[in-house]
Amino acid sequence: MASIDFMKSKRVFTKANKIDPKARLRGPVTENEFQKFVDNYLKNNKAPGPDGVTNECVKTMSKGELDILRTWANEILAHGKARLMTVEEMNGKISLLHKGGDSDDRPRDWRPVVLLNCTNQLVMHILNARLREIVERAGILEPGQAGGRQGRSTDINLAKLEWVTREALSQGKIV
Repeated sequence: MASIDFMKSKRVFTKANKIDPKARLRGPVTENEFQKFVDNYLKNNKAPGPDGVTNECVKTMSKGELDILRTWANEILAHGKARLMTVEEMNGKISLLHKGGDSDDRPRDWRPVVLLNCTNQLVMHILNARLREIVERAGILEPGQAGGRQGRSTDINLAKLEWVTREALSQGKIV
């Protein structure tokens, strides 16, 4: 998506405080921005996707190699004539992880995970960060929404709920 007009047409921003007219999901990734995503979002010791490239491999690339990867990402994130990701780039590999415990002979002892190419994950991290910034700046989410938001925790909401419940019990408002 080249713009956020579809969200405006669905009136997502009706409660929003301030919408940045320059907010974007698409557009080029700068060298520094790309390096930040490589350093902070690609975690070590993770299984590779179908292409076999590990996060550590990308994190140890030279500046020239990272520039080639950034050029590829910019083709996908471009305005106007953006290149679609190919089926090969979007493919994942399903792997089963044992949940722990004594047995491993029942289906419920396992959970499936999809392993994606780390380059694909990098583009998705960029889009996710841009979307998160648009939503936070626009004030779309309710103030009490803590789950899935950076710098917030549902623990705070649970502590508030526990306190309110204790107060209501002590005042005889709930039994």
